[in-house]
Formats: sequence, structure tokens, C-alpha cells
Amino acid sequence: MKIMLAIFLSINLYQPASFGADAGIRASADISTFPGNLENQHRVRAFEVAATFNAPAVVTFSATFAGDISANSFMPAGNATPVMRVKIFYSQPGSGADFSNFTVETPKTPYQNDTKIDAISTNPCGAKTWMNRGAGIIYFEIDRNCYNLPDKFFSALYVDSDINKSTAVDYIYLPSASSLSIDLTNIPKPKKVEPKKDQVISGYTPQQSYTLDLASINYTTSTNSGLPIQIVGKTPAVCTVTSPTTISLVGTGTCVVALNAPGNDLWNASPETIFSFNVLPKKVIPKVDQKLYFNPPGTLYENSPEIRLDIYSDSQLDVQVISSSPEVCMFPYPAPNNTVVKIYGAGTCSFTVKQAGNDRFNPREGTANLQIYAVAKPVPSKPGTKPAPAPTPDKPKTPSKIEISSGQVSTTGGGTSSTNASGSKLTDTKQVEITCYKQGFPDKKIKGAKPTCPTGYKPKK
Repeated sequence: MKIMLAIFLSINLYQPASFGADAGIRASADISTFPGNLENQHRVRAFEVAATFNAPAVVTFSATFAGDISANSFMPAGNATPVMRVKIFYSQPGSGADFSNFTVETPKTPYQNDTKIDAISTNPCGAKTWMNRGAGIIYFEIDRNCYNLPDKFFSALYVDSDINKSTAVDYIYLPSASSLSIDLTNIPKPKKVEPKKDQVISGYTPQQSYTLDLASINYTTSTNSGLPIQIVGKTPAVCTVTSPTTISLVGTGTCVVALNAPGNDLWNASPETIFSFNVLPKKVIPKVDQKLYFNPPGTLYENSPEIRLDIYSDSQLDVQVISSSPEVCMFPYPAPNNTVVKIYGAGTCSFTVKQAGNDRFNPREGTANLQIYAVAKPVPSKPGTKPAPAPTPDKPKTPSKIEISSGQVSTTGGGTSSTNASGSKLTDTKQVEITCYKQGFPDKKIKGAKPTCPTGYKPKK
């Protein structure tokens, strides 16, 4: 068996039809004898491995047949499957049947002349194959970078030796004694381009529903790349994105937020990702009634200075106080001095207390009375006698704190009325007026459901 090996490190002298005139490195082997048990008619004349300077990332293997080949040359024949296989070794094998680092072989489909189709490969990067039927050549092509192929390696061409008997034995065709040595050191591989990774982004809120009682809510985004995420609100009538972690709630409906992450040299741009949640109306909380209170001061006289009365609501909301007896008293100041009373004369200081309510409390209204006493004037003395000292008026008892939210109250035991839950005043009970006198003092008129004279006074009949 005669074997011819040739390695060309520049423009080689052997120019098969497979590579044209491209400069590169080729390793070739020719043979004129074949194994004695070969039973098919597809006899291989030459085997070549090459890379060119014009395409340094590609390694091409070619097998040139001595006879014609057809589109169906490697289709299943009877009960056998014809096989042509290229083996690649990273170190020189001891024999042709040694275990290889990977293999590439013809598919079991018809070839389409020079149209490249997928070959069968043990490497996940795959391989391509095509055919020149007129020249009787089969080609294989692999990517040096994807295969991580070293610059120096070994290769051999095999076919099934007994296809009619369907044996599984590989017999070497070319070269017959040892594998072909290839050295592509002078054609450097291009820099390996790592494929970009896919970005996975997501966004979510802790809950799927919120109410408009909240002005804003928090949300979370994540990405496996760590690249910035572009966040866009899709429903401005319902919500607006105000920061990378905050969404303001505007109206009811479904809040939709879109996320995008542009890529870079390592990561692909992400597809748009959507997350959403529901925005519901405000919770309806039933309003509660409030109560108004008046804690009367000590005895007040017509010449008493201004005084702040203890009038308030248990809701802690500001109250409005309106005098209904301006000739006796007035409440002339706005909040926070709205409960300061200014006295103009003796008599009954009647006033109305209002609280307008809010989203938690119902409005409330009630009335109250406060007695303002006259200052006693001394009685003129007869000539030649010492003037008698002016008598001091009796001080009535100061009543305790009075609730005025349910009706009219009085510090002098006057009549009462009531109010409904909304604060509307109802009809007062019947009032009676009597005249009370005391020697040396002006008469007093007392009005009420059951009026009584002050201490020291007697009813005038």
C-alpha cells in the first residue's frame, strides 16, 4: 500500500478543486490500494484537511472519490447504512480505530450538490456538509473556535467496510497506516466571540390589589444581568411611575408597568416584560358621632374681663361658637381663640356650638347658656349717717362639665331641648318667667321650665 503525505504551509502545490486558489495550510493523503473486504463501489482516492487565510476560523475536510457519487450515495441501502466518517484526535492515535475526540459524518439524507446541510457531529457546535457530484468530492466544515480545536491535531477518514453485511466496523481508508497530522499554527484563530447571554427581567408588587387610600406603593424589579432597567407606566389614568421603587396611585383600574433592559456586548436586549396590579376605590369607613362639651367657669360679672371658655369636641376638631345674645356676650375671635368670650352686660349669655365634621365624624351642633351677673350698686344713705357697705352678691354653684352635643344646656337650670344625630335642633320645652326681689337690690327675672329665685331672693307675686 502506497501512501503519500504532504503538508503545505503557504500556497501549496497541490490545488484540489475543493479550495480553489485560496492561500492557506493543507494536509493531504493519497492512496491507491483499499482493504480487501471493501464491498461497495465508492472508492476514496484522496483525503485533505485545510484552513485558509481568508477564512481562518473554518477548517474544511474533503474526501475525493475515484468513481461517481450520487445524491443518494449515503442513504440507507437494504439492511445496511453506508457511513463516511472523519475522526479528529487531539494527540496522535496508535491505530486508525482509536477513540477520537470527536467525529463528523454524512447525514442519512440526499445531498443537494453544493447546498450546505447539517452533518452529524458528536460536538454540539455541529458541522456542515455539501457535495460536488461532478468532481466526486464530499466536504465537511467545522468552526475552530466553537470546537475549541487546537492548532495541532490529527485526523483520518473512515467508511463502513462491509455495508452489504451491515457491519459496525470502521476501517481506515486514508491514510492507511497512521492518521494525518495537521498544524495550523501559522493561521491564528480569530478571537473567540462569546455568544451574548439572554437577559431575564421581572417586576412585582407585594400585593395584587391596593386601594386609593394609599397615595403610593412600592414595587421591586430584578434582572440576571445587573444592567439598568427602563421602567414605563402604561396606564397614566390609573398610576404613574415616580421612582425605580415607587408608583403613585391616581385612579381605579388596572395599573400596567412595562420593563425593558437594553443589551450590551455581553447581554442581549431583554424582551418587554409586563407586570400589573389592581387599584380599587377608597375603603368606605362609616362615620361616627362626636360629642360637644362645655365646662363652665366660675361666676362671671358684667365687668369681668375676656375669658377663654372650655368648649370642645371629643373628636379634637375645632369648634365654632356663635353668640345668640350679642347684648350680653360675643365670641369675636377666630381659631385658636374661637372660645374666648367678650362680656357686654349682665344677663343670659346664650351661644351655639357647631362642629362641621370630616371624613371620619358626623357634624354636630348644640346650644348652651352662661349667666352673667350684674355688679350690685350701693343704696344711698340718709344724711348724717355712714354709708352702708355695698353687699356682695351670692355666688351660685358652678356646675360640672356639661355635654351640649345632645341639646341646650344652661348653667342656671334653664329649660332643655334635644338635637337629632345630624345636629338639627328640635323644639324646646315650655319656658316660664318669674320676677325675684331682694331688699336693696334690683329685681331679677328668671326664666326656665321650673324657675327658682337665687339665694336671698324671693319671688314677687
